[in-house]
Amino acid sequence: MKEFARRIRPAALASLRHLAEKPGTNWWKDLMELWRPSGSTAEDQGLRLAVRNNYLNFYRRGQSVARVQFSRAREPYVSTHVKYAFGEETTGQVYAQMRNGTDIRDPKTGQTLIYEGSSTLHKWIERADKHKGPEKTCVDELIACNSSIIDVEMGLPASGDRKTAQRMDCVALEREGDGIRIVFWEAKMIDDARLRSETMPEVMFQLKTYRAYLAVNDHARCVENAYQTLCHLLIDMHQMAAQFPDRPALDPLVIAASKEASGLKVDPMPRLVIFGGEQYRKKGNWEFHRQRLQAEEIPCLVLTNKPYRLRRPEVGS
Repeated sequence: MKEFARRIRPAALASLRHLAEKPGTNWWKDLMELWRPSGSTAEDQGLRLAVRNNYLNFYRRGQSVARVQFSRAREPYVSTHVKYAFGEETTGQVYAQMRNGTDIRDPKTGQTLIYEGSSTLHKWIERADKHKGPEKTCVDELIACNSSIIDVEMGLPASGDRKTAQRMDCVALEREGDGIRIVFWEAKMIDDARLRSETMPEVMFQLKTYRAYLAVNDHARCVENAYQTLCHLLIDMHQMAAQFPDRPALDPLVIAASKEASGLKVDPMPRLVIFGGEQYRKKGNWEFHRQRLQAEEIPCLVLTNKPYRLRRPEVGS
């Protein structure tokens, strides 16, 4: 089983700092300028940063627009799906890479494009926006209103009979007494068939999988260690981006969670945030579905109006 990790190796992190401090412009500075930390709006071109296991993803409303990886020599490079780089509509998982900072190469065709600074990233973002849906748009608006969100499109490692990672939309920090909780949130539109079903809704299986994973002490401790490391890295990334104007401050919980004495603990009960207006409550027998969630003791937060603010929900409310 793969380890759950949120880290960048020291030599790789140093290479990013070198690019951030280097005179002039480069692709890493361009990405940092487009990064919109939680608590700030993404607007037309903003990206959300997610730390993984020695790589970074920059998301645009759920679409991974740029992945920052590292060579064996710890040199950073960026990759993106060919449909964003070249405008090709393809169903295959084919990624163009830019390893020298200037040439973007399609590995299947050998075609190359020249990186033209932030305007190239803007093209990738415009193409990614064609794939956005209402759920991911709502999640991005949720991130804009909640600075304590520290991770997006999170996937726990495959375990047991499950061969693929189980994903969840976002991870947030929450103060509880003298400690801090790591809280997982799955998002659904209120009319989503994965939420409403006459049999067992798909979302119930998803949340039960997360509960089972987090119920294992070693797993929970691994997640806690990973997110403490992540908070350190968010501080590092924020310092790299400080050269750009109007950088919002990191949430105080991020700073606090990075410290050894933070009392950082994972909440073993994943939560469900549901987006939808009042009209959906009045049709499709929502009360029936709500009661089933309540019977399964699933904490639900239904958000009908903007701004979307996270709060601790009542179970099944």
